[in-house]
Amino acid sequence: MRHHFGQIASRMWLPILIVWLVTLFTLHYFTPPFESVVKEGEFQFLPASSPSLQAEKLFEESFGKDLLSSLVVIVASRDHRPQGLVDQAEVDKEDEELTAKGVEHTKRTSDYEFIDQILKPRLEELSQKYLSAPAEELAAQGEAESSSVSASSRVNTFSDPVLGELLVSHYKKATMVTVELVYDFMDDRNKPILDAIENLLLHDEEFRRQIPHDLKLSMSGSAFVGRDMSNAAESSADSTELLTVIMVVVLLLLIYRSPLLAIIPLVTVAISRQIAIDALIIMASWGWVEVFSGLKIYITVVTYGAGVDYCMFLIARYQEHIDEGQTYEDAMAASVKNVAVPLTASAFTSIVGIGMMIFADFVKFQQAGIGISLGLFSAMCASLTLTPAILRLCGSWVFWPNSKTEKISTQSGWFKASNPLWDLLSREKMDQVWHYIGRTLVRHPGQIMLVTIGAMMPFAIIAVIYYDYLSYGLLDELSDDHVSVIGTDELRKHFPAGILGPATVLMKYDRPAGVEEGSPEDVTFTDDRGEALVNTMMSNLIPRMDELNLADVRSRSHWLGVEHQKASTEPKSEVAKRIQRSRINSHYVSAADGYSGNVTRLDFIFKDDPFSRNSISELNALQHALPDVLPPELKGHTEFYILGATASIRDLKSTTDHDQILINILVILGVYVILLLVLRHQIISLFLIISVFFSYLVTLGVTFALFWALDPTGFSGLDWKVRMFLFTILIAIGEDYNIMLMTRIHEETERFGPIRGISEALTRTGSIISSCGIIMAGTFLSLTSSSLAGMIQLGFALGFGVLLDTFVVRPLMVPAFLVLYEQYKARRQTPKSESVSAT
Repeated sequence: MRHHFGQIASRMWLPILIVWLVTLFTLHYFTPPFESVVKEGEFQFLPASSPSLQAEKLFEESFGKDLLSSLVVIVASRDHRPQGLVDQAEVDKEDEELTAKGVEHTKRTSDYEFIDQILKPRLEELSQKYLSAPAEELAAQGEAESSSVSASSRVNTFSDPVLGELLVSHYKKATMVTVELVYDFMDDRNKPILDAIENLLLHDEEFRRQIPHDLKLSMSGSAFVGRDMSNAAESSADSTELLTVIMVVVLLLLIYRSPLLAIIPLVTVAISRQIAIDALIIMASWGWVEVFSGLKIYITVVTYGAGVDYCMFLIARYQEHIDEGQTYEDAMAASVKNVAVPLTASAFTSIVGIGMMIFADFVKFQQAGIGISLGLFSAMCASLTLTPAILRLCGSWVFWPNSKTEKISTQSGWFKASNPLWDLLSREKMDQVWHYIGRTLVRHPGQIMLVTIGAMMPFAIIAVIYYDYLSYGLLDELSDDHVSVIGTDELRKHFPAGILGPATVLMKYDRPAGVEEGSPEDVTFTDDRGEALVNTMMSNLIPRMDELNLADVRSRSHWLGVEHQKASTEPKSEVAKRIQRSRINSHYVSAADGYSGNVTRLDFIFKDDPFSRNSISELNALQHALPDVLPPELKGHTEFYILGATASIRDLKSTTDHDQILINILVILGVYVILLLVLRHQIISLFLIISVFFSYLVTLGVTFALFWALDPTGFSGLDWKVRMFLFTILIAIGEDYNIMLMTRIHEETERFGPIRGISEALTRTGSIISSCGIIMAGTFLSLTSSSLAGMIQLGFALGFGVLLDTFVVRPLMVPAFLVLYEQYKARRQTPKSESVSAT
């Protein structure tokens, strides 16, 4: 079977080449734009059963609008003026003084007048221009009933009659202007209005001349954070792909010294990667799969790293057979025959391992498992068919300028033309290095095993101790020069950190059996009795605010918050009171069918950032405290639904923690089964799994220690995605080289016996596997060119992990264990032989 496949790949190279090119251009022609099928966001990928999504669903049903439609926050501030913002009274007084002195002057605009009379109308114009069509579109689709609100109602300032006071800081040094948007915070459809707002505030000269002197305007809010995240992801994808290609080309040129030999793996992987991505996009357009914006980065990096390795293994064998004097056709047939099984086994180890992510509950992990596995499968097929076809097309020119004859010189390579890392060291010296390592392993396997494990163990312990020390903050991903980060820092100076993402609690009253609607025993939050019950609950809760680390609480009875409510005055006229009451009820109490008067909301603002490390534990404490502060009339009949940034992060953590355990087990079992099928040895397969898992822990510990050391005070933990992707990719990819080594050990053992066979296999595969490891690590390290902190951490972790596996685990730990194991078997067999002889 392998012989026939090798013959087909060698002789039918032209039809194979045509099939690949036709497939590439056909798929690409029918593939829609990637952006048209992308699903944005983070929390939208949570399972539908997540409590935060259930709370969002209840909010939409009971209040008729989407709470989490993104928000623009513009902060107008004066940091260095003790009196804070300039009000109209101060301007009038200054005007009177100058007029009395007979000084000609132009009346100054107060900060508040500028915000309400100049800034707000301009924002309303932009809202009308960019949001009217999307609002009508969403309303027609039933996605957001409130999307048809007017542009003016989307822009909120201090002059809002109900909630305006909440938009002014305590010392009146800053005020917020908010703009409600239609789409999710990471939706690209927000970009036109966000770019327009940024241009207005930073680059519109006519507008900027109207800004009062020294008044600072900053941009923040979920919408700007999402836009900056999206822009950073796009630029990271472009820079990562470019750096990956450059790095692969440079390394291949250093390795092969032949331009064509360097280009062929690159062309092979580029074609296979594009086919995989196009196929994925088409499947997404059919609704078979979902894709997220960062998926292309993962597919590109892993496919380039693994695909180039596959090509290098084939080229190494091809050079080896030509070196033996075979024709190009026979050498290619023999090469494909020899590498088909180990290369396929190696690829399927990675595909099965990474593919196990499809069993995750978090949809992003599912998508990554499908996309990366598809890329690896495409690269495997291309390396066994497309690469031979291109090599046959190039003929002897593939080795230019080294040779144009069928007999390739072995004098100028590393240690045979079949091991292609050139000129860094001479062939003889590299032979001596690997031979020395092999001999040392045979003589001192126990000492080498103890030293390597002892050197790595401290980092593995660090990984275990800080395994759950993860960062879920979106702002932690962005660098300090992004406008959203600058604006958020300004916002934190003047408002509680929790204002960035209040925890909204929906309190749903379920009418007890036997109580009729409207009866005296019934509870509705719109009447005086319902308001009194909410007020009782607030009275029970307020003394515990410090204990629960709350900065403020807003509800039906305290719509301005605890402190503002004390200082507020009621309207004097009955008409104004009724209008105020109506607005408060519409904001805090549901009027929707099926929920009218039975659902009320409470907004909790914590003292800490909603993305801080303590936010989840603080939310849990609040959730446990809520039933205790209920008045007796509501106990046993009230359900709480919590939504907001912290609630979503809590669900994200619980979901990904569960996925991590499940995927860890499935990846290890899947890879172990592949190893058993290939090696047919339980103990050796088990050790290979343990060694790579140990390498993963060491890598995780080194990564944590490094990024903590770079910023001890600001380090909030490794990005939550690093742990999952590092495990699946490192465990799966790490076994590739072990399979290649074990396959060669099996060949050399038949010639030299078990102990020497290990040493010979290490010598013969050391250079080619190390070369592949450098290529793989280089592609992963290209992720560090990203502007996103999570990508930088993952890129370093994957690159370091591959290098650790390439230069420590595979050449030292694995051979040392094999020697020890063979020695152990020999000792067990010797007494039996002596016993038989004595008998």
